[in-house]
Amino acid sequence: VIWDIRLPPVVIGIIAGCALGLAGATMQTILCNPLASPYTLGISSGAGVGASMAIILGVNSFAFLGSYLVPMFAFAFALLACTCIYFFSKLKKFTAEVMILVGIGINFLFQAIQMFMQYIASAEELQSAMFWLFGSLNRAGWVDIVTLTVVLVLCFVLIYSNSWKLTTMQLGDSKAR
Repeated sequence: VIWDIRLPPVVIGIIAGCALGLAGATMQTILCNPLASPYTLGISSGAGVGASMAIILGVNSFAFLGSYLVPMFAFAFALLACTCIYFFSKLKKFTAEVMILVGIGINFLFQAIQMFMQYIASAEELQSAMFWLFGSLNRAGWVDIVTLTVVLVLCFVLIYSNSWKLTTMQLGDSKAR
């Protein structure tokens, strides 16, 4: 009972907290803003739209990779949100303020899309999507823990290897150059 039911949610909660902390710290460092996070920039909303779309379209019922398609859709739409922020910010020369404002606009856009999808979804699809969006660690297993740990370690190594570049971004553009 302890090994198979109680321990996996605790372990994955700790690992997910580390991942969220890493994401938040990286965003705050890049944008030089202590309020910057994947939530304020619309990246989480983009992921929510991707997950909701996968659930409403029923792609999680496919036999091959079925349970992994919802997180894959979420990741793809989070990347779409990042790409939108990048291209719209590029138009205005990448100041931190512009990126934050564009991110807030992207956040509202994806939230509106998500609300529309919830409106057109059936009761079962809506329940499943809301359960996924609210999040629950109760279904976590050891395979999920290994997957999340591998992703977290890879992201940490990537960010840590570029930590000096990220630190110089906090000094301002002139000192960074």
